Amino acid sequence: MVDPLLLAACAGAATIVSLLLVVRWSLADVGHVLLAGALLAITWNGVNVTASSGSSVSALSPADLLLVPAFVFLLLHALTVDRPLPVPRWMLVSGGLMVVAALLSAAFPPHFVLLPNGHEGLAKHLVNLFKFEVALIVLPCVLMIAGSSSGRVRNLANCWALSAVISALVAVSDFLGVTDLSTSLTGIVAGEGREQGLTFQANHLAVASVMALPVALTWITRPGIQRLAGPCAASILLAGVYVSGSRTGVAAGLLVLILMFSALPPLRRTARLSRSPWNFAVAIG
Repeated sequence: MVDPLLLAACAGAATIVSLLLVVRWSLADVGHVLLAGALLAITWNGVNVTASSGSSVSALSPADLLLVPAFVFLLLHALTVDRPLPVPRWMLVSGGLMVVAALLSAAFPPHFVLLPNGHEGLAKHLVNLFKFEVALIVLPCVLMIAGSSSGRVRNLANCWALSAVISALVAVSDFLGVTDLSTSLTGIVAGEGREQGLTFQANHLAVASVMALPVALTWITRPGIQRLAGPCAASILLAGVYVSGSRTGVAAGLLVLILMFSALPPLRRTARLSRSPWNFAVAIG
């Protein structure tokens, strides 16, 4: 039977080659699309890509697999146009030291229990190293290379916020009994009265929703479809915080509402419908 991970990798490689040769996309175009896809899935840490059924190597998320080729294409683009890389040396040194530490730990494990299954334990060890390197080196580098203008930074932030909105929408839909997508896609059974959406745990959903809330609220201040999408996205994120069952998340969400409606004039005008941003925040909460 064909490994689904290998099949997906081949399909992705074929798509990239087609974009480069047929559509005539540049290296930067492909890198930006891959980065946008990674950010759209970056809060979905409960959705893991497994190499095979029952394999111990099951910790790679879709965002992990998209960030690496995005990094390669954007790095190649920066090198071909002789653009200086905005990567501090300490970041590269720390990444190298992490590799050395991982190799030493694998070669001389502190206790045999850490590698109970021989090769499988070592493979899991290397996957964890890969994830740490992606978080420490790859993600900051691609964001620094791709975020070359305020417009691009705004688009990247929108993709990230949309990722949290989708996860919160899944959580709300499961909470209402309309779907059971969370368990189907993550394999994790939610705790009683707490939904985790596409994240690994309910608190992760609350954190992602609260962090994305300011971005969603700024959409209200922009023209076009974003002005309509802003209130919808903010409502979904707040509902996601609620169904996560996180009391800290609820308090943080209300604080974000108060601060954002107090700081942005367009939001203040909206808040006047409820006489004050505090009343507006309490009404939504």
